Amino acid sequence: MKISMFKLKNIKYKSISIFIVLSILLSICNLSNVSMATISSPDTIPFLEDKFIILDVKKNYKLPPRFRSIQELNISGCAQFRPSQIDNIKVAITSPKITVVDLRQESHGFIDDSPISYYSFFQLINSNLNSQNTLKAEKEDLSKISIGANIPIFKTTGEYLESLKANVVSNEEKTCENFGLGYKRIAVRDNSIPTPEAVDDFINFVNNTTDDIHILFHCDAGDGRTTMFMSMFQMMKNPSNESLSTILNDQITIGGIILTDNIPRATFLEYFYNYTLENKESEFKTNYSTWLKNKKGLYSEGAPLPSENEPINEKN
Repeated sequence: MKISMFKLKNIKYKSISIFIVLSILLSICNLSNVSMATISSPDTIPFLEDKFIILDVKKNYKLPPRFRSIQELNISGCAQFRPSQIDNIKVAITSPKITVVDLRQESHGFIDDSPISYYSFFQLINSNLNSQNTLKAEKEDLSKISIGANIPIFKTTGEYLESLKANVVSNEEKTCENFGLGYKRIAVRDNSIPTPEAVDDFINFVNNTTDDIHILFHCDAGDGRTTMFMSMFQMMKNPSNESLSTILNDQITIGGIILTDNIPRATFLEYFYNYTLENKESEFKTNYSTWLKNKKGLYSEGAPLPSENEPINEKN
């Protein structure tokens, strides 16, 4: 049987295309398990296995973007803040005791007053790490920034933006301590739902935090992760058993985002809401991860268990 050269070329190109796609997919799967190379030159174009530094907030406002509060619950939420904004945050909150809950899994910190973070194209930085190991990885990343050097900053597209001279490099935990704030890290991958381990950690934190402490939740943009955890806090502190939709609408009213526009997050929130209803009287003695194992397919008409730490399509 004769095969035309045109068909042979088509087969060849299709084979090459399939090989490239498979190679990319395999690279993505393995990226979270290897040490990513950090781009340190403005002339280098980041690739799949690279991580690079981006600027979290470009403009300096009195308060961080998306700052909002629910006074009755003694909680607030916002995007990533600058050290220079902390005094204004304290004035806006008015409480003498404040604990910052940092929901970011990606390594981040400050070069002088500029909030920076490490970024990769598939947002896999620290993706297999719990909160404690995320902090360790973050400290290691920040320790590699040379004091006095000009540090290249990139856009999320990988395009070079500018360079910042690193006079002072600090992490958020130490910065909060310097300003008299408490600090708690609950690492959640960007555009994802938390792992059961992270949810257990959050529940223990809330149970052991006294009512006189104001909690400030934040992620990168102050959108998905921040709104989600503020909603979860409200579910735990829900004496009148308000409905899930009421709680989520409350969060939208104060400046949060719609959380139910994707199935993974909507399913997770339904599970967590029902967990709080069933375990409130016992003061949440049964942790979420144990409870979850026995609830497969119970809610959302047989919906599967929420797949934690997997990316979701963020519309906001």
